[in-house]
Amino acid sequence: MGGMWVPRNVKAKAGKYKMANRQQLDILQKGSTAWNRWRQTHRGARLSLRLADLSGTDLAGVNLSDINLHEADLKDTNLSGANLRRADLSGAMLIWTYANGADLSGADLRGADLSGADLSEVNLAQANLRGASLCGAYLKGSDLSGADLSGANLNDAVLIKVNLQGAKLEGASLKKARFVETKLIQPELTLV
Repeated sequence: MGGMWVPRNVKAKAGKYKMANRQQLDILQKGSTAWNRWRQTHRGARLSLRLADLSGTDLAGVNLSDINLHEADLKDTNLSGANLRRADLSGAMLIWTYANGADLSGADLRGADLSGADLSEVNLAQANLRGASLCGAYLKGSDLSGADLSGANLNDAVLIKVNLQGAKLEGASLKKARFVETKLIQPELTLV
């Protein structure tokens, strides 16, 4: 990743939203090692990459915990092994994202689009996925225990050995979703 990626199209929508922090984008473009080192020395920094266009970026192993990525474009991004605990990804575009082994526990993914994403071995425990689209997503060995999937679209999703214990699935759409060895113990379930 080091230096080959240049952020593009980073702008506020209609001028009413605060946009991504330019300094933080510049550090992130230097690669995961530089970013993670900066995070360690700036522990109290307010992190915002809101509305950033990070599509097609290699963010493997990056520590993006507690960061604001609201409505960010992360299409076709490599997030394998990334730390996104408690990150605000509400309304974010994560179409065709590769997130194998990422930690999204407690993340806010309300209204996010994860269509076609590879979410294998991803920790989504206690994540808020209300109204999110996981249409055609691939989840193998993922943990969605206690996650809120109310109103989410899981049409055509593949869930293999996924933990859905205590997950809220009220109003979720599961048309043609495939469940293989998936734990559905005590989910709150009302299907549409």
